[in-house]
Amino acid sequence: MPRRTTDQLGTACYARISTCNQSHDSQTRDLKKHVRQYAGDVSWYKEVASGAADERPELERLGRDIAAGKVGRVLIWALDRVSRRGILDGLQRLRAWLQAGVEVHSVREPWVASTADPGMRELLLSVAFWAAEMERNRTRERVRAGLQAAKARGVRLGRRPGTKARWALAKRTVDPQLARSLRSQGASVADIAAKFGSSRGAVYAVLKEE
Repeated sequence: MPRRTTDQLGTACYARISTCNQSHDSQTRDLKKHVRQYAGDVSWYKEVASGAADERPELERLGRDIAAGKVGRVLIWALDRVSRRGILDGLQRLRAWLQAGVEVHSVREPWVASTADPGMRELLLSVAFWAAEMERNRTRERVRAGLQAAKARGVRLGRRPGTKARWALAKRTVDPQLARSLRSQGASVADIAAKFGSSRGAVYAVLKEE
């Protein structure tokens, strides 16, 4: 039986944010614009996890679907959304996708798909994943320096009293099953939060737990 074509298998869009206080919206907006040029179905994999985290469930789910022959094309917003763990982690994932016969496209790095020479592409990917790891390290250093400076000024760090209780209450107002259903139908996190009278962060937390 002949293998289904790329368009028949469809496109998988992967977006990642690091914390529940952030939003996928800017990434998904660009991804939706770019995915219009392709035929076939579109499936979404939206992650709330650090690019250096050991566990990235949606990225792992995408990898399993690729290995199972369910995906013909992957569209990402940028390479650093796939990994900030350095060259080895990033290259291993991209190699596995490409060796499975999947097209890989990046909104911010169009050369990923347009570079025909495999050796040159791997060189460019190595540089990109190295830069992503370096940026992560610089961000951590800036945060650490900021916290140390704040502590030296006598600023009290950590949650304000009562914040944890309010956060738990906000999450309880969100129905997990309905929130997940609305999200799968393309509803934005902001719209879901408005429906439940909750915060976007609470919705992200509930979706992540699910």
